Amino acid sequence: VLVLLCTQTILQLKIKLTGHFFFDASHGACPDSDSGYRASSWEIHPVYRVEVYVNKKWIDLDEWVEE
Repeated sequence: VLVLLCTQTILQLKIKLTGHFFFDASHGACPDSDSGYRASSWEIHPVYRVEVYVNKKWIDLDEWVEE
C-alpha cells in the first residue's frame, strides 16, 4: 500500500505498523546485494495495521488517504 504513495510524502510521515515481529534466520543482512538492501533479519510479518500520525493523533492509513 505504501508503495502507491509519493516517496516524498512517505519520508515526511510518521507511521506505525502493527504485526508480528520476528527474526527470520533463513536469510541475513545484505547491504550491498543485487537483490536489494536488507538491514537486518528482523521482520514485521504479517502487517495487520498501518497508521499515520497526523495532527497529534494516530489514524488508519485508509482514513488518511481519503483526506
